[in-house]
Amino acid sequence: TIKYDSAVFETKVKEVVPDVHGISMKSFENLNYEGFLAMYIAGDLDMVMVDAEYYEQFAKQGYLMDLDNLAKEYGIDLKKQQDYIVKDEDDEEPHLYGVDASDCPLVKDAVLNDSVVVGVLRRKEVNEKAEIYIEKIFEQLSKVK
Repeated sequence: TIKYDSAVFETKVKEVVPDVHGISMKSFENLNYEGFLAMYIAGDLDMVMVDAEYYEQFAKQGYLMDLDNLAKEYGIDLKKQQDYIVKDEDDEEPHLYGVDASDCPLVKDAVLNDSVVVGVLRRKEVNEKAEIYIEKIFEQLSKVK
């Protein structure tokens, strides 16, 4: 379970996406898998902040978007993200579906856990604000040594 300070998190998101309305992310502090599934099916969720256990479950079941190209674009060290390169049930090759954002300034001040994985939900169209936010996370992670 990921625990976070929602006020700090919202402030951090607003630094990147001033109009935070329209971007939906859940941390699963107060949401179980059934709640996630209901929100996913309804299209009410764009991104997730999860622990490694939830991440693996979501990635392997095909709920998360492949982030390989974004990782390459920002020069993310995939060796540091090796634990998050998995094969979902429909893929022949493993892919990066989420990133350890524990060291990312946009996330680390708000999250109270030691580690957190951020992923984007697989959709026909990615929410533009969610895309801006995840790109900013990748940009910041590319600067972390």
